[in-house]
Amino acid sequence: EENMKKLLAVLLVLSVVPAASAADLNLKGGTMQLGGNVAFMVDMVMPEEGDSVTGYQLNLSPSVGYFLMDNLELIGELGISMGFGDLYEKSAKGLSLGVGAKYFMPMGSMSVYFGLTLGMGFFIPDEGDTTKMLGIAVPIGILYALNEWVAIDLGLRIQYNMGLDKQGSTLNLPIGYFGVQAFF
Repeated sequence: EENMKKLLAVLLVLSVVPAASAADLNLKGGTMQLGGNVAFMVDMVMPEEGDSVTGYQLNLSPSVGYFLMDNLELIGELGISMGFGDLYEKSAKGLSLGVGAKYFMPMGSMSVYFGLTLGMGFFIPDEGDTTKMLGIAVPIGILYALNEWVAIDLGLRIQYNMGLDKQGSTLNLPIGYFGVQAFF
């Protein structure tokens, strides 16, 4: 029972320390950001003709940003995806580049954000030609500050991709979106 009390005391202290320092998360103009996220997505392709097809993706996305003014960040992202399922039988790799902006609303130890990014995606099949897509994404999430320089990023990113090679369009719905952001 004594060990349980010590454990609860340690957990209480650990939960209060980030909250106390989190209000100082640096989202001021001139600040730079370096980070990344991991997401698992379910993709549904709705071709102009034929049946819809579903696939699954694991996405890794490093990012860099610069705060143009307090709470408004210009971002650049690189995306790497690995697909599986019916949709990705012959297309296991993807690469994307995007630019956009996010707006942050600080709320104590957390900051809620939303944004818009535009980019270009390339899907590289095991056989055949690479396909190109134009993407529009809406990132929505919460940053939970561990201290004034590092935050955990939890959220979702709804993305619509328009095929440029007559392959139809995709709507990406994330199941999990987790990242870490550093501000300096």
